[in-house]
Amino acid sequence: MSTVELLQHREILLARARELESLLRGVDITIESTADPLDEVQRAAERELAIENADRESGMLADVRLALQRIRDGSYGVCVECDEAIAPRRLSALPWASRCIRCQEALESAEADASEGQADAPELRVRLRDAA
Repeated sequence: MSTVELLQHREILLARARELESLLRGVDITIESTADPLDEVQRAAERELAIENADRESGMLADVRLALQRIRDGSYGVCVECDEAIAPRRLSALPWASRCIRCQEALESAEADASEGQADAPELRVRLRDAA
């Protein structure tokens, strides 16, 4: 990767970090009670959505900061799993990417398998209990 490309990615990452930090500073998650049960349900749903958004933005900010660290230590653009170069098109789309597309797909597949197994666990326990 050329120095110019590296500097461009760095500027994009710094801008994204500032944007995410600003968004996270503006998060206001308050718990208020109300006499109306429908308002209570709506506020709970809004709080849950705000928490999910803040969690996602916080995770992305961590990824952006790690990418900036990789730029500083000279490992930016190299997959953290297989040590192969990350495709320039992937870095243009996701400058904070830490894995090549092949390793990222493998990770997502493993996570999907694990969460599928966790979702089946309660059902399996019920079947085993009923069989006993």
